Amino acid sequence: MEKKKKKSKLFYYMKNKWIFIILSVILLGIFFFFITLNNVHTETYNIERFTTTKETIRSPITIENEQETDRKRRETVQAVEDRYEISTEITEERIAYINEIFEAISKLEMESVKEDSNNKDIAPPLTNQEKVQQLKQLLSPEINQNINDWVFAELVEFPKEERSKANELLINSLQEVFEAGVRAENTQGATSTIKQSIKYSSLTPESKEALNKLAEFAVVENSFFDVEKTMNARKEAVSNVDPVTIRAGEVLVREGQVITNEIYEKLELAGLLDSKRNIIPMIGLGLLITLICSVIVYELQRINKHTHFDKSKIIATLLISVLVILFMKVVSLYSTQANSFFYVVPIGTGALLIKQLIQERSAIIFSCLFAILGSIIFNNQIPGSLNIEAGIYFFFSQLAAIVFLMNVKDRLAILKAGVGITVINIITILLFLFLSFEKYAISDIFIQTSFGVISAFLSAVLTIGLLPFLKQVLASLQT
Repeated sequence: MEKKKKKSKLFYYMKNKWIFIILSVILLGIFFFFITLNNVHTETYNIERFTTTKETIRSPITIENEQETDRKRRETVQAVEDRYEISTEITEERIAYINEIFEAISKLEMESVKEDSNNKDIAPPLTNQEKVQQLKQLLSPEINQNINDWVFAELVEFPKEERSKANELLINSLQEVFEAGVRAENTQGATSTIKQSIKYSSLTPESKEALNKLAEFAVVENSFFDVEKTMNARKEAVSNVDPVTIRAGEVLVREGQVITNEIYEKLELAGLLDSKRNIIPMIGLGLLITLICSVIVYELQRINKHTHFDKSKIIATLLISVLVILFMKVVSLYSTQANSFFYVVPIGTGALLIKQLIQERSAIIFSCLFAILGSIIFNNQIPGSLNIEAGIYFFFSQLAAIVFLMNVKDRLAILKAGVGITVINIITILLFLFLSFEKYAISDIFIQTSFGVISAFLSAVLTIGLLPFLKQVLASLQT
């Protein structure tokens, strides 16, 4: 009978213990949730296109603007010029035709002189038509089919010096236009370029006219569209286009600005027009708070596992947690990315109080949890982001408080711990400053490190001030 009574008492004790712990932590979790809700919850707006905004709106998230990225890529592709392959075979062939004409005329002239010197009888000179016929016998069919006889008649009458000069002028001009590439659509332009060179030469008008006809014959398409090179160039250009990203905190529209289609699409992309999207960050926050509360339940259960159930320790832990989170929340209202006010938070107070009133292990665990919550509270209300710098600072500051508090019964030990916190705070702040690529003036370094000193001083003072009050409250709960 006595065993049954003992079992029933133990069961009742365990039941009451778990109910008290779980209910207390649930209340604490609800407090954490609502304190950090505006750090993940995005305000949505009922805005119509082509209306004027009454406030400046910033993006709450970092997200790629895929539509703008695609548009930028299309513009880049359109800006890539088509690639052409210049045929050296065609270039050499057309220049060879011109050389062939002038060489044939020179050969014909040399043979005529040779025949005159060997023929003792004075024979009548060849007519211009006969010279043309002999010349055509020396030339390729391609040349004969595309050049009129009158052009040959003009060429054979050129003086030797003028013919050499005309040959050089035409060959040089052809090489220039062929090296630049002659496409089907600019054949006329290339021919005109050569004709301009001929026009301003010192040749006779008759010679210029003949050379113009040779230019019209010689200039053909030698540059052809290269599909493979063009596609490779476009792919390379597209790969160099950086995605267009809307950054968290970026101003999407300023007060008094008209909502254009482009601005409206950015607001829509950032989720500022869709209230349903706010549910997802809230679910994420709820999961995080659940994990934190699970750790707290485990730690509170462990504290009372082998000792008499002590409600005062649980209440002390909850009160300290509320105070620390309130400290952070109040400071966060005045904190921005520029001023880094989170350095001022007396975060070490929580660690010092928990170590003195509970135990060191609990102080370390809660220090980690406070650092996580601090990284959310100081995220500048940008959903989906964490202020890792704030979280690391809070963690090291609290860890310093735990390590440097040697004698929990001595108030002077709290002041000594404050000195240790000061040193660690300054080192941590300098660490962040030196790791960044920004240049800081001496005044900036002094201001930010002074924040760390203030944080340590407040941590020690608040601990000394709150400790008697908490002890009195706990003593009243135990009686």
